[in-house]
Amino acid sequence: MAATHPEEIHLEPVSERALARTLRALLVVVAMTVMVVVAVLLAWITYERISDGRAYQGVTAAGVPLGGMTADEATAALTPAMAELYAGTAEVSVAGSPLRPTFAELGRAPDVASTVAAVMAVGRGLTLEEQIVERLGALTGGRAVATQMTFDRQALDAWISAVAVAERRSPTPASLRLDGRRFVVTPDSLGVGIDQGALAAQLAPSLAEPTTTTATATATTVPLESDNNDTDVLVTKVAVADMARPVTVALGKKTWTFSAPRVRSWLRLVEGPHGAVPALDAAAVQQAVTKTLAKQVKRKPLQTRFLVTKSGKRFGFVAGRPGRQLDSAAMTQRVSARVLGRRMGLPEGGALAVAMKGVELKMSAAEASEIVPQMTRLAGWTTYFPQGERNGNGINIHLPARILNGTVIRPGEIFDFVRAVGPFSWARGYRMGGIIQGSRTLPTGAVAGGICSASTTMFNAAVRAGLDILTRDNHSYYITRYPLGLDATVSTKAGTIVQNMRFRNDTPHPIFVSAAYGFGWVRFELYAIEQTRQVSFSRPQVSNRIKATDRVVRTSRLRAGQSERVEYPADGMDVAVTRTVRSASGRVLHTDTFRSHYVRWNGILEVGTR
Repeated sequence: MAATHPEEIHLEPVSERALARTLRALLVVVAMTVMVVVAVLLAWITYERISDGRAYQGVTAAGVPLGGMTADEATAALTPAMAELYAGTAEVSVAGSPLRPTFAELGRAPDVASTVAAVMAVGRGLTLEEQIVERLGALTGGRAVATQMTFDRQALDAWISAVAVAERRSPTPASLRLDGRRFVVTPDSLGVGIDQGALAAQLAPSLAEPTTTTATATATTVPLESDNNDTDVLVTKVAVADMARPVTVALGKKTWTFSAPRVRSWLRLVEGPHGAVPALDAAAVQQAVTKTLAKQVKRKPLQTRFLVTKSGKRFGFVAGRPGRQLDSAAMTQRVSARVLGRRMGLPEGGALAVAMKGVELKMSAAEASEIVPQMTRLAGWTTYFPQGERNGNGINIHLPARILNGTVIRPGEIFDFVRAVGPFSWARGYRMGGIIQGSRTLPTGAVAGGICSASTTMFNAAVRAGLDILTRDNHSYYITRYPLGLDATVSTKAGTIVQNMRFRNDTPHPIFVSAAYGFGWVRFELYAIEQTRQVSFSRPQVSNRIKATDRVVRTSRLRAGQSERVEYPADGMDVAVTRTVRSASGRVLHTDTFRSHYVRWNGILEVGTR
């Protein structure tokens, strides 16, 4: 194989003239390049200076050219354009009727400020190369900036809430009222409302979409139930019926019952969280309690009193007894608690105890005992009588009580009624009164007539005190206002005592006589330091009863239609009453048989004919 050799290269020498031309051409190129660069830099600097605080050329938004505009100018230019761009309405069907709220009412609005900020940011905040590219692109091809918007969900909810309020048909609650003793029930009915959440869920996505130009929705309705339905009313009705049961209160063996209608009248219906509920009118309860109980349970205090003799000297004292009265407030609380407890299902006991409070005495027994010794009431008796002409209009009975009040009978002393209260004269103060004379009763036959009511009363006090009875006479006929077989009449004739009532104080202590009287009544009480005797009586033994008659006598003394009782009928009879008096140890001190012979007394009723 034949050997090869590399090709030889031969460089021709360059002439100086050619080299000079080449250098000149190169210098021209460099100079022109520098000039271009300088021109570009000058143009850039000028563009930057012109565009300072303004949008770059070629930038648009909402179709509005904004190049060269300041932010305020761009805002002014974009505001109407964007308002038109985002203007729109929604169509909402509510119960078949259309509503057309604007997007603005629903919280959708153009965000001009954010859009202007995006426009002003084009070509800024980038690297130099990126700025050049973005600015040149805007100059050559334009740069459209997307508009921005806001969506206020709270505004949408507020609009829906307002529509819901306007379209709401409130439910009618069930009601219960008391009409006297009758319940009146009104049933409930459902209302209609808008499902606000469902309506918001239909509108919100469309309103949040920037490209949306319209939105549609249909409101759905939901039933609205009342807070107080038929079941609540039934529960209330049952509660009222259970509360309105009788309430019984008691004081000792005495009871009072507030009836179911009365208890129901205390109840009121007040509005609660779920409609009407029963409540108690405390004022009505207190009024009923006070009216029913106050007078019934009140007991006036018996004041501690001194026994004063006829000379004015304090002989002793009688201990008083505290009074009592209704504690209205406490009783109202007890009754109210009983009724309200039924609503809560609390168990009930028996009758409620009447709440009382005491009425204190003006002087206690301890205070009085420092002055005089305490006295014990041996016995007492009260006689009631018709006050009229037969007893000097009561004077002939009241005067002996006034005379005897404060009398002290010493141990062993004999009490003589006629001598104590006589003489029976006008000067003494007595008046004409009735007497029994023969077979007639004379209504105004003698001075001091009718005094026997006083003597009989004093006798019954003495005989029950266990004292030694010396003299006692019965009336001619039996008078029904006196105890059978225990009456005691007195009489005198020409100053001589014909009938009398006497007894002896056979106790070791002085006896004090206390007397009181009022219209149609008289009372005697006997007091001593101690009471040691026990007194008992047999039942009246009645024999030889003769039935009295009653006849009508017509008389011209009276006008026609008038009548007057002249004599009262009284059966004739013999009566025996035995008294036994024992000492504290049981020893018999007295055994007395009081015998009375009452004649038959026929009644006469005169009837007028004149």
